[in-house]
Amino acid sequence: AGISIDGVSTFGGGISNSGTISAGFNAIILNNVATFAGGITNSGLLAATTSNGIQLQSITSFSGIISNSGTISRPARILGMPTELTPLTNSRAVSQVSGETL
Repeated sequence: AGISIDGVSTFGGGISNSGTISAGFNAIILNNVATFAGGITNSGLLAATTSNGIQLQSITSFSGIISNSGTISRPARILGMPTELTPLTNSRAVSQVSGETL
C-alpha cells in the first residue's frame, strides 16, 4: 500500500495527496480504525495496480469527506459503511465522496 493506517484507535488530521501515490495493491487503505477524522482529499494521482485506489474497511467512526479532483486509477471500496453503487466505482459511501474523476 502507498498509505496504510491499520489498527489505530484514533487518527486525526485526514489524508491529503496532491502528487502521485503508486502502489502494487491499495494506494490508500484504512483498516480497523476506531475513529478517523479529517477526511481524504486527492488532487493528484492514486495508482494501484491490483486492488483499490482507496479502501476503507472496519472503520467505527469516519468524519469528513472523501474528495477527489484528481485521478484514481482503480475503484474506491468502502466496507462496513452505508454505500451506493455507481458507474464510476464499485461502491462509495452515500454523501461521502465528491468529485467525479474516479
